[in-house]
Amino acid sequence: MVKRRISKRRRAFEEQLPDALTLIASSLTAGHTFLRAIQMMCEESEPPLAEEFSRVVSETRLDDPVVDALARMATRLEIRDLDWIVQAIRIQQTVGGKLADLLHTLADFIRAREEVRRDVTVLTAEGRVSAWVLTAMAPFMLFAIQMMSPGYMKPMY
Repeated sequence: MVKRRISKRRRAFEEQLPDALTLIASSLTAGHTFLRAIQMMCEESEPPLAEEFSRVVSETRLDDPVVDALARMATRLEIRDLDWIVQAIRIQQTVGGKLADLLHTLADFIRAREEVRRDVTVLTAEGRVSAWVLTAMAPFMLFAIQMMSPGYMKPMY
């Protein structure tokens, strides 16, 4: 039950992440600092995303670098996309460039990947249903034969 709640929370976070990145990127484009953009996103977002990023903001108030707090959040939540985002931000800080553009690109990439994942799920649905039907067919047939002709299955036992 606990694993199910954790999984549900993780999925909710992953669904909110692209919009959060877009919101942070828009705030950066408007001239806000990265930390202020995260704070503004927390005010606009809902749990669990707002809770986790609020924790990042709290950790930065204790003189912890933002990227390190984000890395701890990625480790804690075990979300691969978040790991990629943290690594991309670290590279951007080293190399330079526009963080807003990077975050927009990452958000678009995550959305596109999720769309492909949904398409694959839809396209493989028929095969999964067929597998379930074929798996259930043998026991059902044995039961039906046993009910219609009880003596027919005795030699098999």
